Amino acid sequence: MSPTRASPADDATTPAALIAAAVCAVLTGAKGFTAIGRWAAETITGTLTTLGVGRGAADEAMFRRAFARLDADLLDKVLGA
Repeated sequence: MSPTRASPADDATTPAALIAAAVCAVLTGAKGFTAIGRWAAETITGTLTTLGVGRGAADEAMFRRAFARLDADLLDKVLGA
């Protein structure tokens, strides 16, 4: 486990999977990390597995850590903003 990661679950879930899960949560009305974490906790396991996120791996803190590590300018370019 790398020193910047808080748990083994962080190592198993890719940033792309977390971004995909966050996008899904926002599309259902989530506005903020708390709501995104709640969506991940309440969604069915199959959805998270399809997105590449392990059950129990995605909570509010994990989304916060993942987005804090992202290069916002690069993410804007990739997403076409």
